[in-house]
Amino acid sequence: MSKHRAVALLLTIFAALPATVAEAHALDPSFEVQVGEYLVDIGYEPDPLTSETYARFSFELWLNERGNPVEYSHVWVRIMRDSTTLFASGIHRQAVGPTTLLYTFPDAGAYVLDISYRTEDSEVAATEIPITVTRGADGNRSVFAVSIVAFCALLAAAALSAWRGAWRTPFRFWQRRDLDQGDISR
Repeated sequence: MSKHRAVALLLTIFAALPATVAEAHALDPSFEVQVGEYLVDIGYEPDPLTSETYARFSFELWLNERGNPVEYSHVWVRIMRDSTTLFASGIHRQAVGPTTLLYTFPDAGAYVLDISYRTEDSEVAATEIPITVTRGADGNRSVFAVSIVAFCALLAAAALSAWRGAWRTPFRFWQRRDLDQGDISR
């Protein structure tokens, strides 16, 4: 396969991938809870939170108000429904940009976010935030399925094009060689 076809194939694959943009949650809605001298600030999208779609949470911790960030090494996040833990994990603080979590709520209803900002040695601030998740649109899964099928079709078309081009090139070479030798019976 030639360099140009390989580059075209890679560009096709990367062009079909969805782009994810990382940004701070300054303009997004957020849960803000005062815990002692700290302001726990958890941005989220979409608004409202819906089931069966990705919810993005970004975690910030401020001293009394925005503008005075507090140092922490990681955030412990637990998502609960009733008394059942659905998700629990530590998320390391990012060097650049917000510390984020993507989560898909399985059903509509009441959930609790249990958040704990920590250093290597101790807990800095902790709180529980009740949240309500609405029912997602029934079409969410079908849109995802269609996008996966479209991506696979683009990938198959690019592979077929590359394969056909690689197969036809040697055939043309043999055909030209036969014509150069005067053998036109083939």
